[in-house]
Amino acid sequence: MVVHLREGLGVAHAVGVALIAAILVYEHAIVRPGDLSRIDKAFFDLNGYISMAYLACALIATLV
Repeated sequence: MVVHLREGLGVAHAVGVALIAAILVYEHAIVRPGDLSRIDKAFFDLNGYISMAYLACALIATLV
């Protein structure tokens, strides 16, 4: 959020940061200490979605 405020990025970037925060909460919710069966989904899939979401929102914020 510091980058968002410092650089004056728009609403698209703020929405992207909120989306990423929601994905991270979900990522931590699906993996339990006693049940690591979904660790692959949490680590590989969701982190991939996070990187694509941040790239898209950063590009939209800088190009618009």
